[in-house]
Amino acid sequence: MTAVLPHDLSLEVGALSAMLLNTQAREHGLEVLQTGDFYAIRHQAMFEAMKSYPKDAGWPDLLLFENALKKAGKLDYVGGRPYLTEVFGAAPTSFNMPFYIAELIDVTRRRDIASLRIAVEEALKPGVNTTGLLDRLALAIEEARRPVATIATVADAVQEAHDYLEKRIEGNAEGIWTGVSALDNVIGPLFPGRLMIIGARPR
Repeated sequence: MTAVLPHDLSLEVGALSAMLLNTQAREHGLEVLQTGDFYAIRHQAMFEAMKSYPKDAGWPDLLLFENALKKAGKLDYVGGRPYLTEVFGAAPTSFNMPFYIAELIDVTRRRDIASLRIAVEEALKPGVNTTGLLDRLALAIEEARRPVATIATVADAVQEAHDYLEKRIEGNAEGIWTGVSALDNVIGPLFPGRLMIIGARPR
C-alpha cells in the first residue's frame, strides 16, 4: 500500500491563484518555489506552464493561460477550463503569497523527511542494498536549508504605506484611477490583485 505523504492542496491552489492574479506574486513564486513543492501532478503542470509563460506578456488572464496549457497539450491533464476557473477564483488577493510560499516549503520539507523515513526503514531490512542512501540523506538536508520567503512585518507594512502616501502627495502614485475625482481622493488608485470594498453609512 502506497503511503500518502504530507501535502496541502489548498495551499497549492492558493499559491497558484495568487500567481495568476499578480505579476509580482508570480515572479516571487517562480523565484522561490520549485515544481516539487506541489504534490498534485496537475498543480505541477500548471506551475511549469507559468515558468514557460513569456515574461514580457504580463500576467495571463484565464483565456491566455488556458491557451498556453492547450498549446503545451496539458489543458485536459490539469482538469480543463472548469478547474482553471476554480483555481483563478480561489484567492481573492495576492497579498498572502509570502505565507503560501513559506507554508508550501514547510510541507515539502515534511514530505521529504517522510520519504526518507520510509527509505531508511526499507534500507534496514535484511538483504537491502544501502548504497546511495547516505547521499540521499545529505542532499535532502541541504535542500531543507534553502531560504524561505519571510512574512511581512507590521513595520514593513507601515513603511510601504508611508512610501505610498509620499508618492501620492507628490502625484506619482502608480495604479489605475477611476476618473471620478471624489472617489479617487478617498480610495486612491486601484491595483491588480487587491480587493477594494467600498461601503457607506446608510441614511
